[in-house]
This record gives sequence, C-alpha cells and structure tokens, in this order.
Amino acid sequence: MPLHGISMAYTFEADVPTRKEIQHFEMLGDRAIWHRGWKAVARHPKGADFDADQWELYHLDDDFAELNDLAAAEPDRLRKMIELWWSEAGKYGVLPLDDRDWERGAERLRMNPKTRYAYLGDMARIDRLSAPDISDRSYVVTASFEADEVAEGVILAWGSRFGGFVLYIKERQLCYEYVYSESQQHTLAVDFPQHPGKRVIQLKFERVGPRAGRASLVVDGAATGVLDIPRTWPTHGTTAGLNCGRDAGAPVSDAYQRPFRFSGRSLRVTIELEDDTQNPGAAYQAVLREQ
Repeated sequence: MPLHGISMAYTFEADVPTRKEIQHFEMLGDRAIWHRGWKAVARHPKGADFDADQWELYHLDDDFAELNDLAAAEPDRLRKMIELWWSEAGKYGVLPLDDRDWERGAERLRMNPKTRYAYLGDMARIDRLSAPDISDRSYVVTASFEADEVAEGVILAWGSRFGGFVLYIKERQLCYEYVYSESQQHTLAVDFPQHPGKRVIQLKFERVGPRAGRASLVVDGAATGVLDIPRTWPTHGTTAGLNCGRDAGAPVSDAYQRPFRFSGRSLRVTIELEDDTQNPGAAYQAVLREQ
C-alpha cells in the first residue's frame, strides 16, 4: 500500500501553519474526522449499531480541549463532516467497520500453527504479539551455552515488574521468577554448580488447571526444584516483550542491575509449546470480570 497523506517533514523546520486539510481516525469502531479546524467524533460501544453512534462536533481553533459540543447548534456542518468521514473511510480502506478487539488477536493466534521458537543471546526485543503465546498452556524453555568457570546474567527476560518472568544465573544460583503482578511474585532458586564446558538448562512449565501452573528447573539433565504458581496470566503475552541474553526493558526483577547481560558464550534458547491451550476468548472475558 502507498503511504497516504502528506509529509510531516516541514513541521521540523519552523513554526508554520499546518499544510493538511483533512485527517480521519478509526479504532475499534471509534471514529473522528478533522477538517480545516473542525472535528467530528463518535464514540462507539462494542457490538452496537454503527448507525446509532452519537456524533459530536468541535471547533478546535476556538476550543482545543473539545469542551463545547456544537452538534446541536450546527447540524448541517456535522452532517457534512460525517459524510466526509465516510468518503475518506471508503477511499483509504477503513471499511468495513469492525469493532472486535481481542477476537481479532484470537483469530490470528489460532491461525498460527507454530509451536517452536528459537532465540540467540543479545537478540533485539521481541514484541509480545510476535513472541510465543504461553498464556494458560504448558511449555518448555531450553537454554544451551558454553561456559568458562563462571557464567552469570539473564538468560531470558519476558515482560516487566508488572507481569512477566525471568530466568537468570547469579552468585552460583539458577533463578526463576514469575511475576503475576507488581504485588505478587513467585521465585525458585536452585544451586548451579559452575564448571567449564557446554551447559543445558531447562524451565518446564506444566499447566495444572485453569490459569494455574507448576514450574520446574532442570540443570544438565538433573531435576533441581519445583514451584507451584496458583494464578497465571489470563491473556496473551506481557506488554514489555521478550529479551534473550539480557533484560533490556523495564526490569522484571530487582535482584539484578539491568541489563545484566549473560556472560556465557553461544547462548541459544528454544521455547516449545504444548497443545493444551484453552479458549482465548473465554480467558479474555474472565480477566474483564476480574477487572
């Protein structure tokens, strides 16, 4: 698709008037149109009839904060603005209108048959919607690397202190922290004997019930610890994304100084998903009820 509209480059040169005459907006059925200082806007309730949406009208040149709705005072202008919105929407591919939110993502996830992901140390941040969907399902994280006498640092960091998990080595301990929320975390730490050579670490996460799991750590083939997690995230991913070999975003844990780069060599991390997911739409409705 071609880039629509006009370049914004001129706005960096000086304090000059806008060169645009029109701009349309649409998100999940909410709509607006700006035209020569006037703006019409409609808030759309999900599932409602689009034709029943109530439009508001503002003169932004005089009312930047949109406090004075002129829809009743200027019905002809509002009608023309609404017609202009439909014209722009048809021209630029906005139609047909679709007010689904989570359902769109759920459809995309169901279409993705991928169950195995591989990451290398120091990879750039992976967005949550491009990362594996581990919500309410079993999975195995396997990390392999070459170590000298001592290997430390973040192996995999997912999310932030508001929700996520991190797998790291510090002070000869392998640590796993699962952050359900900023006030509820679960931690498992096991001894990690240091010696040179190839090392393999696994985090095995087993779904034991609806939104509940059990995590276990395996070091070089030997099971070393188990952690029960009574409540797990209800929806897909965590907003801060995924990092391999470091914690590059808002840190998941306060136990280390970000980014806490992993010192082992040739780090490779794979994530393998089990096919025991539950209905994503039902999970979404559950979290809405909880909110």
